[in-house]
Amino acid sequence: PPQGGIAFASPVFTADGRALTVLQIPFTGPPQPNAVFRVNLDRGAVVGRPFRFPGGASDPAYSSDRRRLFVTSEPDDVTYELDTADLRVIARHPAGGSAVALHPDEDLLAVGAEDGSMRFLELPSGRVHRLAGKHAARVSAVRFSADGRTLVSGDSNGGLIAWDVEHGDMRERLEGHAAEVSTIVTTPDGRTAITAGSNDG
Repeated sequence: PPQGGIAFASPVFTADGRALTVLQIPFTGPPQPNAVFRVNLDRGAVVGRPFRFPGGASDPAYSSDRRRLFVTSEPDDVTYELDTADLRVIARHPAGGSAVALHPDEDLLAVGAEDGSMRFLELPSGRVHRLAGKHAARVSAVRFSADGRTLVSGDSNGGLIAWDVEHGDMRERLEGHAAEVSTIVTTPDGRTAITAGSNDG
């Protein structure tokens, strides 16, 4: 980070494989905004201007072609859609939070919040729908199943919820983690979610 300290980084290759986009989240040192950088792999250096924004999720969401990147900001209550070629803002979507996921059809964002609530944001209309039910703590990770019918979300207390995407309501509340859920992945058949946390002991 520019003002020192230690930061979490989430790198992903761009569509052409010649660069990385990196989300940097400072977690020690003086308060600083999050930043998205573009790293040229041939030069081994950051190129262009970073995109900086307050707060947000530790894992951004990418379109399937990796040409679009979504980062979310709870303080701004906005999810930013960026062009990965130059980090230009394509759109500002009217819902921000602590976690974000893009539906496989790429027409819907799921945004989790600090207060445990979940919202769906329709693309490109911008219509926002609050889901029925909520977590007991900050939403820390979200992921759609491969078939797009189920959303799985985790929170900072280790709780998990499976949501029915079509109806926007809670399908099942799950337990298993002793601390924050940091990662969720789903199997290609859409039947299994695998979750992880770094502080489970």
